[in-house]
Amino acid sequence: MAERDQADEVRPERPQRSAEEGGDSRPPRPGGRGGGRGPRGPRFGGGRRKEPIFADNDVVDYKDIARLRRCIDERGKILPRRRLNHSAHVQREVTLAIKRARHMALLPYVSESAGRPPR
Repeated sequence: MAERDQADEVRPERPQRSAEEGGDSRPPRPGGRGGGRGPRGPRFGGGRRKEPIFADNDVVDYKDIARLRRCIDERGKILPRRRLNHSAHVQREVTLAIKRARHMALLPYVSESAGRPPR
């Protein structure tokens, strides 16, 4: 029982070392476990989510090339749902519309620079 009483005692704080002594020169982060950029933490970017390109009640049309181009990256790949903030239903419609637009030659399958081998 005496061992437990000693473990429960509050340990004295160690003095922080300066940068010259090998310590960290940055001040401690606010907000508990690492702080960061907003409520979602340091690894996941800012706290506010972007608006989806197509809302849940929007009609996804393969002829709407301007909006479909925002759903593919510079190499021509379809962006994932977590980047577009679409629902699963809308993401399936966007994927189908992109494939139809590619078939009709309204969108490229690959970008011009991605199809060529490097020199």
